[in-house]
Formats: sequence, structure tokens, C-alpha cells
Amino acid sequence: MPNEIIVILAMQAAMLLAAFLQSVTGIGFGLIAVPILLIALQGGSAVQVAIVLSLLVCIVMSTSLYKLADRPVLRDLVYGSILGLPVGIWLFSAIDILTLKAVAGITTVLMALLVAVRSSLRPWHLLTTLGRPGYVGAGILSGVMSAVLAMPGPAAVTHLAATGFDKDATRATSLSLLVLSHAAALALQAGFVGISAETAMTCLWLAPATIAGTFIGRSVAAYVPTRQFSWALVVILLVTGSSMLLAVTLGDQLPR
Repeated sequence: MPNEIIVILAMQAAMLLAAFLQSVTGIGFGLIAVPILLIALQGGSAVQVAIVLSLLVCIVMSTSLYKLADRPVLRDLVYGSILGLPVGIWLFSAIDILTLKAVAGITTVLMALLVAVRSSLRPWHLLTTLGRPGYVGAGILSGVMSAVLAMPGPAAVTHLAATGFDKDATRATSLSLLVLSHAAALALQAGFVGISAETAMTCLWLAPATIAGTFIGRSVAAYVPTRQFSWALVVILLVTGSSMLLAVTLGDQLPR
């Protein structure tokens, strides 16, 4: 019983932190939530829970940020995401839990490195010259990661930052994309994989912590230095991703 309480409290804390990060930076929910949920829930339902809760965060945030989004770029990202989602759903249904954990761990570490680059990033000439194909490509990767790992944000945010978007435009455009991407991913999950009553109940009891983290992040976003916060995010992501990979290499025998 004490172990179960610890797991529940850890999940609540993780959702609060993940929602806070998403609110402040435009990414972070799936990167923090999915590895923790995979450890706690031991199944693909972890991704479904993360999709629902991240959608909740994005809806709350996008109501005030949508007007700052770059509409043409958002359109290209959405086009790409539509192409990537079916591929992601196929991958999700085809791989087992250990493989899913390994993919989550590797992706988390890679995205941590990308965030580290982004924290001191100047526009990359190669990406800026790609134009619309580059944004569509980022959208495709975003769609795949949305369905497989509930992590559509990093691909889009990293590309936006690399092509010179400022903090507000990056957050607004990525969060608007996430609303559409998560809604589509959830519909595909429900239609092709199915969502259990247990998964729905998990979403309900994790929702309060998620909403709390969203509003806390929303209230302090303007006061948080982006550069310093990005480096804190890098540390958190590296620890989370490394823990996930350690669980896989030990044969999934870590304490649960």
C-alpha cells in the first residue's frame, strides 16, 4: 500500500511539473509525462493518458496564445502532422512495451540535446532555406511522435526556434499545433486501438494536478528567463530519458 501511494504521488507531481513546463516553454509535457507514466502504468495506455492530459494543457493555453501563432506556418505543420499520424498509429500498435520504453528513452535524450542546442540557438541557414517543405517535414515527424509517444511538440518547437521564431511565436504556434495533433491522435487511438475505462479514470484523477500545473506555468511564464529554464529542462530530460533506458537495459526489472 505505501508503495502504491508513493507511485500515485509521484505521478501527480510529474503531471504538475509536465504541465508547468508545457505552459512555460511550449514543450515538455510528453517528454516528462510519458516516461513516468510508462514506468507507473506498464502499458501503452500511458501514451493515451499523456495525449489526453497534454490536450487539456494545450486547450487551456491556446485560448490566450492562438492570436500570436504564425498561421501559414501552422497550416504547413498541420498538413505534415496529418501525414505523420497514421504512421505513428501503425508503429504504436506494432511495438511492445519494452520497445516503446526504449523509443521513449532515446527520444527523450535526443530532444534534451536538441533543447540544449536551442537554448543558444541562432537561425540555421540550412533550415531557413527549406521553407514550406521544412515545416511540412517537421509536421510529419511531429505527427508520428504524437501517435507513438504523445510528444508532438519537440520536433515543431525545435524547427521553429532553429528558423528564427521568437519565444511567443514559437509557443503560440506549437501549442496551436498540439491542440489539433493531440485531438487527431486521440481520435485515431480510440478508433484503431481503443481506450479502456481504466485509462479514462486515470485521466480523471490526474487532471487536477495537470490543470494546476498549467495555471501555475501560465502565471509565471512571462517572468521565467527562457535560457536558464531551458537548461533546467535539459537536466530533467536527461535524467528521465536515462532512467527509462536503464529500465530497458536491466530487463524491465526495476522497482515499480
